[in-house]
Amino acid sequence: MSKKKQSKRLIHIDLLNKTLNAQSENITMNNSTL
Repeated sequence: MSKKKQSKRLIHIDLLNKTLNAQSENITMNNSTL
């Protein structure tokens, strides 16, 4: 059970990292257009 929870948490962290990366990419793109 703990292993399942751990993998779920890792997937959640991975998703968070992906969204953060996408947001930072959008910010840099917006800055370059300004």
